[in-house]
Amino acid sequence: MLITEIKELINERNSMSLRELAIHFKMEPEAIAPAIDILVKKGSVEIIDLKCASCKSSCSGCSVEHQPDMLIYQATENTNQY
Repeated sequence: MLITEIKELINERNSMSLRELAIHFKMEPEAIAPAIDILVKKGSVEIIDLKCASCKSSCSGCSVEHQPDMLIYQATENTNQY
């Protein structure tokens, strides 16, 4: 099952970006995101939202092109979930 495979991979590597996960599973970031959202809701992984180096006090938002690189999913202590 994809969700279990994602969880195992993130646990193995400790953290991965959305783009890295999409590349690993040969999927588009938009296609894999719902499976990751389930793991986040279950508490198996947490989101580390990186900010652009160019963002200081005000941010106009990142381009859609770079968003998969800005979302990092990290393993949590709660490894028994899912």
